[in-house]
Amino acid sequence: IVQACSGKDGGIGAAAVLYEGRREPTSARWHLGTSKEHTVFEGECVGQLLGLRLLQEQTKRRLYNSITTVSIAVDNQSSLRRHARRDPQPGAYIIEEIHSTYKKLKQQHPNFRIKFRWVPGHEGIEGSERADEEAKIASEGAEGNKAAAKGILKKELPLPRYRKIEKIDPSPRFRILTKGMARRSASLLVQLRTEHVPLKAYLHKFKLADEPTCERCNQETPETVIRFLKQCPAYQRQRRQLKHSIGHERDVDLTLLADKDNIRHLFKYIKDTGRFNETHGDVEIPERRDDDDEDNESW
Repeated sequence: IVQACSGKDGGIGAAAVLYEGRREPTSARWHLGTSKEHTVFEGECVGQLLGLRLLQEQTKRRLYNSITTVSIAVDNQSSLRRHARRDPQPGAYIIEEIHSTYKKLKQQHPNFRIKFRWVPGHEGIEGSERADEEAKIASEGAEGNKAAAKGILKKELPLPRYRKIEKIDPSPRFRILTKGMARRSASLLVQLRTEHVPLKAYLHKFKLADEPTCERCNQETPETVIRFLKQCPAYQRQRRQLKHSIGHERDVDLTLLADKDNIRHLFKYIKDTGRFNETHGDVEIPERRDDDDEDNESW
């Protein structure tokens, strides 16, 4: 199985091609959306998932009774490393789906030996050109093999923290708040609201950081969401600008995470601190929408 991703002309597309002996290869492709909504990294992960879905489709057509080795060629090393991590990172919902699909395949076909291999540039791999071409087609908006692609990216991300949000805020307000927002920004907002966010206090809880304290200010205080927003002295300059933007009578606290009128100022603060650049990339500041006033009536 060869997977590929393309970011051609501002679109993100993923593809996978399955080869078995002399049989006609099968392929699947998926258009994720624009590069403002998704990353090439996500596309690489979706390509891996497409490969596993193709394998699932293949098992419906054929019986495999003997030991069968399946090799999935991946040319993005960071996407392979990501499988060993459990902290909330961009693309985590796709990684979870890859693991779930892998487990189902192994349960249904214990004789399968599925191996992910890093092959830089897919050099010397049969089908690499076909996979690249399929990914380019997908980046332009074309999709194929819906059976394999079914359910890969849903409008509602299948993460526990999204279900938790429904309990915290079951009204339409959260959808209004994130309407038109880039997926990465909406994901970060969910993580902040549920406190499932890559700050030291959370990471330490799951043994993903040696200490729960903030490295920026070197104070013996756990780096929590409220600490990041309101208290950490490392962000005093950015916090002063935030206070100036939202009004000095408005407190900087957790309610900002649900404040539609000030969400742009909040994201500017987040962007200016640079705290999540490593995990979420360059944070986008949501644009003010023309229908903001209309939405405010129901807010």
